[in-house]
Amino acid sequence: MRQELVGDHDYKRDVQEALTGYFSENWTTAQSRGLEWEALKVVIRGESLAKTYGIRKKLDQELAQQEDALDALQCQIDNGDALENESRVVRGHIGALWSRLDSYVRKDF
Repeated sequence: MRQELVGDHDYKRDVQEALTGYFSENWTTAQSRGLEWEALKVVIRGESLAKTYGIRKKLDQELAQQEDALDALQCQIDNGDALENESRVVRGHIGALWSRLDSYVRKDF
């Protein structure tokens, strides 16, 4: 399980609510332990995917904003209106966002 999700109180609450909802709607005494365990894993995985998608979407939005800022600075540089150092700073931010996004995409649940 990802450390980012485990430390997120909203995630914990969402998983608890999803599990409570699932088992209150689907509970029978005839269920086997194996079936309960599989249902538990599916609910947690679904919540994890939803949360991770939200994180990735937010990072994508941040990246798009940084790219827009970089484009604006590049136009200023091309016109001689800005220092090239500002462009390097924005490029550094974009690189950091790509790294964060890549780490979320590549990690397994």
